[in-house]
Amino acid sequence: MAGGPATDLAHAAGKPRLADTRIRDASVRLFAQQGFAGTGIRDIAAEAGVTSAALYHYVGTKQELLLAIMDGVLDRLIAAARQIVEDQAPADAHLAALAESHVWFHAVNQLSTVVADTEIRALTGEARTAVIARRDAYEAIWRRVVTDGVAAGVFRVDDPRIATTALLQMCTGVAHWYVPTGPLTLTRLCRIHADLALSMVRAARDGVEVRADALELPSPALGLVARL
Repeated sequence: MAGGPATDLAHAAGKPRLADTRIRDASVRLFAQQGFAGTGIRDIAAEAGVTSAALYHYVGTKQELLLAIMDGVLDRLIAAARQIVEDQAPADAHLAALAESHVWFHAVNQLSTVVADTEIRALTGEARTAVIARRDAYEAIWRRVVTDGVAAGVFRVDDPRIATTALLQMCTGVAHWYVPTGPLTLTRLCRIHADLALSMVRAARDGVEVRADALELPSPALGLVARL
């Protein structure tokens, strides 16, 4: 999938492509730790170990940096979700795979996904509108899977829109509390969330509850880059 308007921080005024990932990584750390509003350009330069002048060579505004982070997250989530739903698997397998992919990505890219989830409030104008539209497009993939499952008689959900919102909130929350050194492997954590997702929509076939272990699921890393 093509990147968003600021994926490589190529600014309309002619800013060159950002080749030094130190600047992006520094921005992610600071935005996650102290918020977009509480972070200045000089803070980012100092964190990245470059001068303010060098930073301005690569990016014009903080909003460009923030938009690039959000584009990077959404690019991968949307691409992975589209790849998952392209096959002919049933809705329960699609939902379980979406849950595992979402959890895996948020656990591996905790700071980037926290920023993407919380700092949309800092975007303004066309940038905000564009990010909201892309976030809605990703949510629509999930909602379509839930709706298809209801239509097939596999899911029992009164309101697919509310169910989808609840599912995404549950899976996104991993970015805020996951600890790599915890007692569960990431693979196991993904599988637990897949089962929780199936339980939330009351997935069942012939009166028997559907469990993720009974489904043929792709790797949670399908369509995703390990780290942003």
